[in-house]
Amino acid sequence: MKTAVCYCRKSIIVKGMSVEESVGYQQQAVQNYAETNGITITKFYNDIGFTGTNMNRPELQDMLADLKTAPVDYLLFYSVDRLGRDLKSNIETILELTKYVDQVVFVADRLAIGDDYFKAFFLMNTGTAEESRTLLLRRLADGRKAKVTIRKTFDGSRPPLGYVVSKKGNRLIPAAFDDELEETNGLDTVLFIYYCYLLGMSLRNIAKELNSTFGLTKRGKQWSYKSVQYILANNAYVATLSGLLEKKIHYRVEEANIEPIIDPLLFQFIQQKLHHHKSGRKVLSSPTLPTFAVCADCAHLLTYRKSKYVCDTCNNQYDAKELKKILHDQIQEVISQVQCSPKRYSEKRLRLIERYLLQRKKVINRITDLEERRVYIQNIMQSNSTGKMIEANTLEKKKAKEQLQFIEEMLGFLGESNEALMEGTFILDDTYLIKLPYLVIIDFPLREVAVMFHNQVYTKKEDSFWR
Repeated sequence: MKTAVCYCRKSIIVKGMSVEESVGYQQQAVQNYAETNGITITKFYNDIGFTGTNMNRPELQDMLADLKTAPVDYLLFYSVDRLGRDLKSNIETILELTKYVDQVVFVADRLAIGDDYFKAFFLMNTGTAEESRTLLLRRLADGRKAKVTIRKTFDGSRPPLGYVVSKKGNRLIPAAFDDELEETNGLDTVLFIYYCYLLGMSLRNIAKELNSTFGLTKRGKQWSYKSVQYILANNAYVATLSGLLEKKIHYRVEEANIEPIIDPLLFQFIQQKLHHHKSGRKVLSSPTLPTFAVCADCAHLLTYRKSKYVCDTCNNQYDAKELKKILHDQIQEVISQVQCSPKRYSEKRLRLIERYLLQRKKVINRITDLEERRVYIQNIMQSNSTGKMIEANTLEKKKAKEQLQFIEEMLGFLGESNEALMEGTFILDDTYLIKLPYLVIIDFPLREVAVMFHNQVYTKKEDSFWR
């Protein structure tokens, strides 16, 4: 009786399907061939979830090791592309296998190593498999590109933490209590991360708290400062999709098919804070209160440095303890419903609006220039560096659009109703789970501080008023 081993491969892992079910059609075809030719299969080797270009597959390597110590008469494959889809690797593997077996048979291709035409057909079939893989990847890439950029739908096997895919419309929605417990806990984890970061906790301390309170990440790993940073910087929480297509084409899709859970304005503040996040020992800006401070003169965000809030543009600074006391007093006034004079803060608010309107105009001009430059690069310039120039242009335009979005949301927070801002202006939404609670405006020359509260977070019964 002749003996044989069988090797099967499937590149896709199907959820809920066993290994035998995944490659069942391959095993059945090989088993029929073996019975017809009086061959006994002693063992099946199955690799599931491995691409045909990767020859370092665990079961394939185990088979090679076993053949060295226990040779058999036949080695049976379903087809050449189940061995691999890379011409060079297939040739090297076949040369290695022929040292330990008398016959290598590809059942579906009706091809055996002893045939006179084996070399020609083996090379032809391997080349076809390699080309088929290239075409398949191209179709998948085109499909993903259409799904992301045209349908504005999340493309991935794992939705962002705290999200589930709705049954209708393939929309990402926050996990509810009737969803799986793991996903509901994921949403709590996201909220925990954002609140802790707003309260001044470092990324590493947040990771420690997550490991002790919430357990492992969605991928079954320990939380680290990088995984916390990834959650804080994930655009999906503000209904935006961004990333790379085919590892080279940058994309950014606004208003995607996702229900946002983070106020976009707050998200932009957090991105600014992450941008200024430097390595080394961190000094907490405020252990009990989040602070969102801007300079009244230049409208730039302030950074915390050495117990001071500093405007890097104007080179002004304000004592953090003094600012914290003012903030506490202002919050007490809101809680006790003490009416403050709106005139005191109206001038600062209007001046800040004026600064943001000027910034908005500059950013729009910048975006227009980048768009014109892109057309020039694509249609006129012909050089080897054209691709890199387009990529750089795309990144710059992405940054400019993010800056424009931030400015428009700030104008929406400040209550600007200029008709020129109607198109694309951020509209305050009370559906977000986390919102920017207030804005601290510091007038350095006059040494005055104004605290303006979100009119949907802090309001009076009669009318909302500026603080």
